[in-house]
Amino acid sequence: MPGILSGMVLIASLAGCKPDAAPPKATTVPVVTAAVERGAMDQTLEATGEVLQPEEARLGAEVSGTIEDVPGRVGAVVHRGDLLVQFDARPMELAVQSAQARLAQSKANLESRRVARERVRLRAAGVLAVAAENQGAVSGTEAEIARLDMRESDAQVASAEADTTAAEAAVANAMLDLKRARVTAPFDGVIRDLSALRGQRVGAGAQLVTVLGRGDVEIIVDLPTSGAVIGQEATVGTPPLTTPGVVSGVVPGLSSARTQRVRLVVKNPPDWLLPGAVVPVRLVIGHSADALSIPRDALTAGAAFVARDGTVTRVPLTVRWEAGDRIVVDGPLQQGDAVVVRGNEALTDGAHVVDAGAP
Repeated sequence: MPGILSGMVLIASLAGCKPDAAPPKATTVPVVTAAVERGAMDQTLEATGEVLQPEEARLGAEVSGTIEDVPGRVGAVVHRGDLLVQFDARPMELAVQSAQARLAQSKANLESRRVARERVRLRAAGVLAVAAENQGAVSGTEAEIARLDMRESDAQVASAEADTTAAEAAVANAMLDLKRARVTAPFDGVIRDLSALRGQRVGAGAQLVTVLGRGDVEIIVDLPTSGAVIGQEATVGTPPLTTPGVVSGVVPGLSSARTQRVRLVVKNPPDWLLPGAVVPVRLVIGHSADALSIPRDALTAGAAFVARDGTVTRVPLTVRWEAGDRIVVDGPLQQGDAVVVRGNEALTDGAHVVDAGAP
């Protein structure tokens, strides 16, 4: 009986076998490919930078007083020398008059001291002459007194001269304060901020008005790597709104963030390039007439997968530089090769693929 059962099991097993069954098919991975390109390509550095207006004057009060007039207005175009804020000048005018009167008095005193000194010199000269001719006619004490009178007279004149110099400085200072009663535009520009009010009493140093120039602007940008040189041209903005700029300053070395700080100058800036704005900047630092490039997404772990006849081959590459959404590389690729740009995350060398992006 056991033999019969064993035979039945063997027959059943043999009956379940299909000698002609095909081996399981390899898994096919759907991917998207793009063509390798060869041709002229620029090596660029791209970053964003802040637009600055180097001609920006924050004008404060240089004298204490009451504001009499504010002819300026925010946004108004001004020219060099235009009146922006006028202080009540009467206290300054009185100060000038007082200082001038004090100077006149000091000059009169100086002249009087000089006349007195001349008188003392003449008298002393006579005493000393007599003493020299006739020793008995003039005592030594009288001669010494004559000499002391001359020294005293010289000291008085020197003091009067110093007093006159101080009075002249006081006049100059008073006239300067009178001039400072008028706050004027230091250059052609636009009034950006205005905090002065008519009738307001302010102290020296109070902020009054800010004037922004209308000339060349600067852009400070931190580039992702070194390569910029002074005099190099750059493109500022995003098409169609672009304008040329020139590198005018380069900070040597890289920062802790591995960037290089560069200053650009844009001459005759267009109206859309406003101070305070953040704009893209592009510099061309290299060029190749025969560059081999692949899409950025095709590079994974220093290699690309090339699809041929339904399978992929992993091709190691050396990156030369990045150019927008493409990467310039060196390696065994040919123009027109299909490199995988989607679905390459888990691919292995020799994997079977189907191009899901093909028509």
